This record gives sequence, structure tokens and C-alpha cells, in this order.
Amino acid sequence: MAMTYWQQARADFPRWCLRIWAAAVIIAAVVYLLSYTTPLSRLVYLGTVLFGVFTGLLYLGRLIRVRSWAGAVVMLALIGLASWVVFAGRPPDADRLRAAYVRRLLAFRGTAYVWGGETHVGVDCSGLARVALMEAMVSEGVREANPRLLGPMLWRFWWQDIGTKGMLSQAYGYTRPVFHPQKLAGYAPDDLQPGDLAVIGHMHVLMYIGDDRWIEANPDEHRVIVTTATPASSHPWFNLSGTHLRWWMLEDAGENETPRRPR
Repeated sequence: MAMTYWQQARADFPRWCLRIWAAAVIIAAVVYLLSYTTPLSRLVYLGTVLFGVFTGLLYLGRLIRVRSWAGAVVMLALIGLASWVVFAGRPPDADRLRAAYVRRLLAFRGTAYVWGGETHVGVDCSGLARVALMEAMVSEGVREANPRLLGPMLWRFWWQDIGTKGMLSQAYGYTRPVFHPQKLAGYAPDDLQPGDLAVIGHMHVLMYIGDDRWIEANPDEHRVIVTTATPASSHPWFNLSGTHLRWWMLEDAGENETPRRPR
């Protein structure tokens, strides 16, 4: 009797894992919609992915037992896909990635300001800078079929959360300093490119989108706005000194192979 019970439990185990994983997906979606970015939320997302992989392997094992040839084909396909994601790929086209980044930034226009937010429900200033770049990496990675933008590079950038202080200190080598302007009002050097960052003090970051325009998740306006930095602009963030930065992956091909640690 005990043997029959455990045999039944073993047979039902993958089905229960699938149900638990479905519940975990719902929980992860709720956490995502809350728009808060915390180490706990990242653990929820990562745990959901890993449990989904575990459940998939259980069903793969069952498939191998029932139809060994089909299981072998699926296994080889998964190994090939994993190898392609990890080892294949090429340096991304910096110009296309930069253009995609600007498009994703503009897609957040009007989104509510939420401290710690990193979704279309709500973002803060550094969250906007990061999540738009991640979305651009995904869209360009799919368009180019480039696993370099979809594999470890994307996952590391997602996991290694950095705020304005991290951008300024070049944490993980993701940003590189370009210049230290006295103010952004009227600031238009030749090497200012769409997608560049301007960190004001240690508190706020704005992204340049071209034609003297900057986009930001403004805590005073409580939303994402676009403002023109004319020399006569009275915008408070445009009249403070800051640091002009650039994401390393938005630099020209050959310079964006891997992030360099700050010296």
C-alpha cells in the first residue's frame, strides 16, 4: 500500500510542480506590477525562472522515459539553444541600440514617478534609465537575433541594480564619464549623443534624446517628462553642475565588448 502511495505521489509530482510554478508566475507578475525594485523582488523573479526550469526538466525526464527519441531531440535542441545564448553573438550595433533606447525612453513619457519603480506602472529617475535600456537590449536582440543582447549581458545588467550613485561611480563598469558640465542649460558639445546620461549631484539622472531635449522621471512633476535645455532654461536640474556619462554598451563596436571596471 505504501509503495502504491509513493508511486502515485511520484507520478503526480511534476503536475504539482507545474501548479506551483503557475502560482509563482502570478505572484511574480503582481510583484512586477507593484513597480518596486528590491533585492527581494529580484529573488522572486529569479526563483520563478529557476523553478520553471526545474519543472521543465521533470517533464523532459518523463518524455525521455515514454519516448526516448523525442526526449533526446528536445535535449539536444535545448543544449544547442543554451550554447548559442551563452557563447554566440556579436557586438551590438551601437547606433541601432542607441536609437532603440531613445524610443523606449519616450515610451515612458507620462508614466508616474514612483520611488524605486522600474516598470511602466511607475519609475524613478535611475529606474527609467535602466529599464528603457533593458527593453532596448531585448528588442534589438530579437531583431538582430543576437544572443549577446539576450544572454548573460542582459541578466547581469538586470541583477546588478545601480542607482544614480552607482552610475556616477561607474559601478560594475557600466558607465563611462565624458565631461563635467557646469550646467545642462545650453550644454551641447559635439560628442553629446542620444542616450547619454547626466547625473546631477548624487540625486538625479536625465537622459539626452536629441535636439537639446532631455527626458527624466521628475519627482516634482510626479511623472516622466521631456524638457528642452535651452541656454535660458529655468529648469532647476538644468542649472546645476553634473557629470555627463555614457553607457558602455552604447559606445561604438569594438569598445563595448565587456564592461571595464573603473580604475
